[in-house]
Amino acid sequence: MNTNHAIDRVLETVIYANDLSKVLWFYEEFLELELFSYQPDRFAFFKCRHSTVLIFNPEATVNQNSFSGGSPVPPHGTIGAGHVAFAVSEASLPFWRKRCNEFNLPIESEILWPSNGRSIYFRDPANNSIELATPNLWHLPEQTLATNE
Repeated sequence: MNTNHAIDRVLETVIYANDLSKVLWFYEEFLELELFSYQPDRFAFFKCRHSTVLIFNPEATVNQNSFSGGSPVPPHGTIGAGHVAFAVSEASLPFWRKRCNEFNLPIESEILWPSNGRSIYFRDPANNSIELATPNLWHLPEQTLATNE
């Protein structure tokens, strides 16, 4: 493959919640992501270092185009819980275990993968599966967490 055209990273990921007000605290307060755009009953967009987490209310977006600068944005939506994995350092895992305990958020599972990557799973208020995973889960170097690229 020509590296000039190689896909570099996931720019955004989308999960869904019928009641956005119930998930705002989770992403802002618990995960400490920065809310940068919010339209009640339609979407909440969060910055996550070099990517974006989009949360849509499928009741408002699954069948309706929206418009940006006069151009139609195709409908976004699905029904049911989704999944998102956030990269964290191995050293931060004790912090996240403690934080889950402090927020009375049950850890659904902890996994040591064959790659020596580790994952902690729990649910957001919309029942989406949230994973905190070390990058070596996918044989990626952990130092990518500290770069400013």
